[in-house]
Amino acid sequence: MNISWLKQHRIKKNQKIGIPYICLIIHIDKYFTIYLSYLSLICYFCTADIEFYPIMTKENLELLLSNYPANKKDGLLPILQDIQQQHGYLTDELLVKVGKYLNLPANKVYGVATFYDQFRFHPQGSYHIRICRGTACHLFGTSTYLGQLEDQLNVKAGYTSKDRKFSLEISNCMGACESAPVVQVNENFYTHVTAADLSRIIRSLKEKTS
Repeated sequence: MNISWLKQHRIKKNQKIGIPYICLIIHIDKYFTIYLSYLSLICYFCTADIEFYPIMTKENLELLLSNYPANKKDGLLPILQDIQQQHGYLTDELLVKVGKYLNLPANKVYGVATFYDQFRFHPQGSYHIRICRGTACHLFGTSTYLGQLEDQLNVKAGYTSKDRKFSLEISNCMGACESAPVVQVNENFYTHVTAADLSRIIRSLKEKTS
């Protein structure tokens, strides 16, 4: 009996959809095929604004890389950006494959990817929170804000919560020092954030995902 996956996706924010599903095609023999649909009944998936990230298959990666000349180091940044746009985040396996295509050592590719704040190494939650740790924001106490976010949302910086509701990221600088401290939630920026403001933000996020 052969089971083939007809549809399988990763989840990203900001696209209204119905209930996500996976369809299975079960081939018992060449004359008889059973079609099954698996409906996910996780409530916050049904109510949140989410998008799909397609799986980065070998074929998808090869097609993406074909847009760039092999062994050309200048293509590294745009390739990583394209992979993240399609896949949602970077993995060690993808970085190694990009290095082989461009004839670059894996540690060089990883070093570039980790240097820029724009790249992620874990799937994002429905609510992606970035906290600025630039000089101005740090002086206003965002180091304590980070601990508050980690404790109350049950997620560590650089990771996504187990329920995929929240992901937390530290930014070296958001370029808004005059508005420090700065916190970003998805596409929304909060400026001059006080400890009381942060508590209200956290409470609001919990209410939206409860």
